[in-house]
Amino acid sequence: MARLDRATQGRGVLLTVFAALLGFGLTNLIRNTGAALGIGFVYFAVAETAVKNLRPAWEPWLLSSNAAGLIAPGGLKVYIFDAVGRTGFNEPRVYVIHNLQAGLVLGMVTAVIVGAGVYLFQRRDLH
Repeated sequence: MARLDRATQGRGVLLTVFAALLGFGLTNLIRNTGAALGIGFVYFAVAETAVKNLRPAWEPWLLSSNAAGLIAPGGLKVYIFDAVGRTGFNEPRVYVIHNLQAGLVLGMVTAVIVGAGVYLFQRRDLH
């Protein structure tokens, strides 16, 4: 069995921190843990699948693609089948989601969700 290098382990810990903060922020926004779990399930099982099928060019910006891009050594190659090439066949474009890009996208989404939750908590519960 191959051993993971320390960089991959560190990125795994970073992904775990992002997931925990997203869960906290979403639960803080909704104030119901069950509803937050339901929203997470609907997002990953329904919304991302629909976006991948209807708008394949948006796949590099989805959370699951960026999570895989964060963990994979060197990033993740995403093949986007959205245009007909000069041969008349559907030829894929290759988009590489690098570790840095994936970390920045996940970090920004996490910051927005947690920031909105903290703001609404402060506004709703302290006044």
